[in-house]
Amino acid sequence: MAQLLHARMIAMTFGALMVLVLVALLIWLMLRDKLLLLYAGLFSLQALYIAYFSGQAFDWPVLSYALPLGSCTWNVPIALSGALASLLAREIAELRRF
Repeated sequence: MAQLLHARMIAMTFGALMVLVLVALLIWLMLRDKLLLLYAGLFSLQALYIAYFSGQAFDWPVLSYALPLGSCTWNVPIALSGALASLLAREIAELRRF
């Protein structure tokens, strides 16, 4: 029972983050701001990180293609997420001027 509840919570968290990605992309279609693309990328990488780190993504049809990569699968989304977070902070603070 606890395993099923854990799997549902991970799936709902993944779904909620992917909805945030979809909303950010839809807003980007109207405003065309680079910041919204960074938000969408950050949220999608966070969703992948949660899914792969918990191990639930290996049971899902499309994400199970990363099964041969094994335990290293969660490293890539979190590393790219850190890079996008840095770009997002630079974009918000407008550090290119300083």
